[in-house]
Amino acid sequence: MINAEYMNKIENTFSDNQASVVEFSELTYFDAEQYDLYDQKDYGKFIQDIERSVRMSYEYRSLINYLRETEGMNQCTFLTNVTMWIAQK
Repeated sequence: MINAEYMNKIENTFSDNQASVVEFSELTYFDAEQYDLYDQKDYGKFIQDIERSVRMSYEYRSLINYLRETEGMNQCTFLTNVTMWIAQK
């Protein structure tokens, strides 16, 4: 689930020259970590952090649940005898 505590709270909305403007009282704090993408170790850490952020997102988990439940994608492509149903027993 999306953690509402980390979402930005909209203070005001209005139109300005045919553009919608949204005001926020304060923006969410994010700890920006600097990476040296030319350094192989830092580059690997950057990729791992991005992957972790994506896989922990609400949207990714919703997509995976949809694919498993609705589209029947609950079996390993390479190991066909491994399914989601066997793992749950």
